[in-house]
Amino acid sequence: MANHPRDYEYEVVVLGGGPAGIAAACAAADCGCRVALLESTPWLGGPIWRTRPGDRLPHLAQRWLARLDRSSVELFDRTTAFACTRPDVLHTERGDEVLNIGWHALILAVGSQELFL
Repeated sequence: MANHPRDYEYEVVVLGGGPAGIAAACAAADCGCRVALLESTPWLGGPIWRTRPGDRLPHLAQRWLARLDRSSVELFDRTTAFACTRPDVLHTERGDEVLNIGWHALILAVGSQELFL
């Protein structure tokens, strides 16, 4: 059973931790915004930066991930958005915890998934 929801508030919320989401989150943080980055998986970079265990990430990926680490962006990995019942609040789930994440600007950078026909 889920606990009572926890509430958070950000100026900018970015959905998706691939290259575009990381770049958007870093740019917003560089402008002084309070930023949250939500990613449904335990890793960042999306399929474009995914490697096999033991392989090194491409240099560009390493640079962006280092920039994200140095930024003030708050990362919510393993977090799935499941509803937006108001125009400024996302309802999300992280494990058995429900999080209500308020935002002033929402950036959708959820990427894509190949579908073989």
